Amino acid sequence: MRKLNWVRASVVVVLLGGAFASSTTACGTDEVLIAPLDAGGTDDGASPTPVVDGGKTEAPDADAAAFVDAGPPVPKLVFVHAANEAGPVRLCLARHATNGTPDPRTDTLPVVPPLPYKNNTGLGGPANPVAFAPGLGAVLPLDSLDTTRIHLRPVVVKASSLLRVGAGGNAKSCSELLSAAAYGPGAVGSATQLAEGADFTVLPTIPALTLRTAHTYVALLTGCPGGLGLDTNQTTKCGPGYTDGGGNLRMVVYELDDATGGAGNVVQFVYGSSHVIPRVVKPFITVSPDAGADGGDRLFLSGGATFMANDPVGPAVPSPGAKVTTPISFATSEFGVQTALGEITGPVSRWQAFGAQGTADPTFFKAGRGYTFVLVGDPKATLDPAAGDFRGVHLLAFDNDPSVPKL
Repeated sequence: MRKLNWVRASVVVVLLGGAFASSTTACGTDEVLIAPLDAGGTDDGASPTPVVDGGKTEAPDADAAAFVDAGPPVPKLVFVHAANEAGPVRLCLARHATNGTPDPRTDTLPVVPPLPYKNNTGLGGPANPVAFAPGLGAVLPLDSLDTTRIHLRPVVVKASSLLRVGAGGNAKSCSELLSAAAYGPGAVGSATQLAEGADFTVLPTIPALTLRTAHTYVALLTGCPGGLGLDTNQTTKCGPGYTDGGGNLRMVVYELDDATGGAGNVVQFVYGSSHVIPRVVKPFITVSPDAGADGGDRLFLSGGATFMANDPVGPAVPSPGAKVTTPISFATSEFGVQTALGEITGPVSRWQAFGAQGTADPTFFKAGRGYTFVLVGDPKATLDPAAGDFRGVHLLAFDNDPSVPKL
């Protein structure tokens, strides 16, 4: 089997060994950004990812069938909404076993309602729509969907548009909504019909064999949708490649490390903000703070190396992470980043609460498990969790092997 063309540790780091690995707006664009695993690492026995380009799929290696597992456990997918300018969104997934560019109009969708299915108050309504808010994330309820064999095409839909067509809760399935939608540049919606561009964006395909059995991934929604009336120089809000006509909304997929940390923890970092913070940071963790000048045993990931945001072309690849053996303490440990504008830091319990849709869990951090901190948000926006506004710059924390909710 040929060696994987992936790079370990893209805008990511690992404490306690192991490593981290690290799609655009219109239906016709089929390039997906998958952060590669380490090109210098050893072959882990996994089949290489097919390349999707203009609807043509490169055939996988002859021994790919041996790699694809016959059943559960299926891949786990954490969705992070880091596209502030897109507003609250819901997610549909088109799928196809052989077509490299699944068509949302005709292909069977694996999820009956748009995700999230409900929120903490149920199916929601006009004053409390069911949606992923910018700056938050959640594990998707795909516990029975074997994404290793199928091509997936994400579709992000504005929550306000779903309310307009009477689908604020789960009144309509993704198939009903997207088969009846208006597609193409300048599409116009109505009280019963969604319109591409104005109401939803079809993202590039995540090819079959990208998501591997029993692995966990972060699917990061970043960039900006088109038609916002922004000028063309919007890299400070949207990242490189933005145009008002087409936007640069995209999904970047990061593989999380499944290594264990012994008595301590494996910790990874993802620079997920499209905003200029500036775009270079130094992440650190302080396991046991003290009153000293250094704040305690602060450990810079990768020994103080800087981490840069992904652009639409490819990832920045830092060196491997540092190692610690002390478990993360929910009560006392701190995580943060240094930037030219100062530090962004806080107790790990605060970041975990953001990652869990605002609910803190004192039992979240456990010895020996892996965790990922994702930097999201806009440094010019105000972070106001009490008001449900998470657009300001902050960190999210996720377990690298999370429990998967059910619909």
